[in-house]
Amino acid sequence: MNRTNIYDTKDKNNETIIVLFKDYSIISNDRESKTNNKEYSMSEFINKINAIKSSKHIMEISNSINLTNPNIIAYSAYEAYKYKSTINNNGGGLDYIYNYMINKINCEKNPLVNNKLRQTIAIVKWKIYNFMIEREDKINQTGENIEYNISIAYWIAILSGIFLYFDEKDELNFKQSSLLQEISKPFTIDSFKSL
Repeated sequence: MNRTNIYDTKDKNNETIIVLFKDYSIISNDRESKTNNKEYSMSEFINKINAIKSSKHIMEISNSINLTNPNIIAYSAYEAYKYKSTINNNGGGLDYIYNYMINKINCEKNPLVNNKLRQTIAIVKWKIYNFMIEREDKINQTGENIEYNISIAYWIAILSGIFLYFDEKDELNFKQSSLLQEISKPFTIDSFKSL
């Protein structure tokens, strides 16, 4: 593995990052998933994560991954605003878990729209994708409808929270900016190039 082509190996918690970005591929580095230590071409990676909706609306994200459990959806919506506040750096006394999770995806406080932010969004989507394939495997093994693990709620909440943050920024700019629209665009091969 040529480390000169890898942008990050550690998250802000100084732990192994979930996705290692290379120039033309990614390495899945999520020990909790079936994709751990697998390398994917950038186009394959992009196809998988673009299937997950980029949205501030929990229902749109949920529909894109066939999540129907109302308890998980409701909890994700509740948590999304806490993540938005954490990203906005005005979370006040929020539990350290919100900061831990934001650091886990290498998200900056008050982030700018750039390729580093796109990497952050891609990391969250990849985690959600891994929940999807884990569930599909269980359905295929049992032949029964299997609910998502409740842990997916946090990752959906983080994804929505990022988009809620930029929606709020557009509102504060009196709709003179289109930050939400910019970060909602589908990923391309160039989305994660080093800055």
